[in-house]
Amino acid sequence: AGLSASVDHLTRLTNQLLVLARAEPGTNYGARLDTNLVAIIHILMQDFATVALDRGIDFGLELQCPELKVHGNPTLLRELMANLIDNALRYTPRNGVVTVKVAKSNNVAEFSVQDSGPGIAETDRDKVFERFYRVAGTHTDGSGLGLAIVKEIIATHDGAISLITPDSGRGLEAVVRLPLA
Repeated sequence: AGLSASVDHLTRLTNQLLVLARAEPGTNYGARLDTNLVAIIHILMQDFATVALDRGIDFGLELQCPELKVHGNPTLLRELMANLIDNALRYTPRNGVVTVKVAKSNNVAEFSVQDSGPGIAETDRDKVFERFYRVAGTHTDGSGLGLAIVKEIIATHDGAISLITPDSGRGLEAVVRLPLA
C-alpha cells in the first residue's frame, strides 16, 4: 500500500512538472481555440463530485451565463481550473463548503473557487504562487506546484488571479480573470 501511494504521488508530481513546463511563456504548447469555460466546468464538477461526497463537502456551482468563451489552450485552461478546485476540496474540512462560480464582467471571464477551509494568511498570498512553496503547518499532501502551475497558465493567457477572503470572513476565494474571446 505504501509503495502504491508513493507511485501515485510520484506520478502526480511528474505530471505537474510537465504541465508547468508546458505552461511557461514562450513554449507554444498546443493550439489556442475559442474555448467555452462553462463546458469545462461541467466536466470538472462531475470529475470532483465523488471527492466532495466522500469528504461530506457541499460542492456547488453558480453560473451567471450558459456559455463563456476565452481564446486559449483548452488543456491548460482545464488544468488551471482543476488545480483550483482540487486545492479547495483538499484544504476544506469535512462538512465544509466549496463553491465554483463562473461569471462575465465587462470584457472579462471570471472563474472563482470559494471554500470554507483555513484560508491563506495575507502575508503568504504572494508566496503560494512560487514553485514548491508550502504554507507552514500544512498537513495536506502536495508538492507546492499547483498554484505555480495556475500562475503560469494565467500568465500565458494574459489573465490575472487574486486570492481574497470571502465575505463570510473565513476560507479563501481564488478569482481568475481572463479576456473574453
